[in-house]
Amino acid sequence: MKKLGFGFMRLPVLDENDRSTVDFEAVREMVDYYMQAGFSYFDTAHRYNDEMSETALRFAAGLEGVEMVLSGMSTMEQVKDNAGFMGQFIPLGEKEQELLKRAAAAIRKNTAIACTNCCYCTTECPRNLAIPQYFALYNNMKRLKNTAYMTNQPVYYANLVQNHG
Repeated sequence: MKKLGFGFMRLPVLDENDRSTVDFEAVREMVDYYMQAGFSYFDTAHRYNDEMSETALRFAAGLEGVEMVLSGMSTMEQVKDNAGFMGQFIPLGEKEQELLKRAAAAIRKNTAIACTNCCYCTTECPRNLAIPQYFALYNNMKRLKNTAYMTNQPVYYANLVQNHG
């Protein structure tokens, strides 16, 4: 079984300001290419459609016990790129894994709230809260104590509260 799944979260649209205007012609072309490349898994969760890097896909697909990774692909270029390197899958090497471990440790050390800013929590939030942005503000406050960067954070927070509760 090939290890790349096609996530339908970020389909191409005709109008960037209206996520409901799916470009079905482009989607058909992308799906046809994906399937012709020998892939067959699609993720169609109900709230999808509102870029994972090669390294992230290779990391996830290379973990023991992982049979499939999903990648939200919104352009033909992304489908071709992912199908290309996942078709001839090569897991991360030891040096790449060590670099990622060091980067992850540095991020964890300086992050109070682990949030990927995926916005899954906001798509159906009944109060329209900007949850990832609030988490980012809090993380910045913890991470950047006593720096000039923090002087604009109260303004950003006030704007968030005014627009998102």
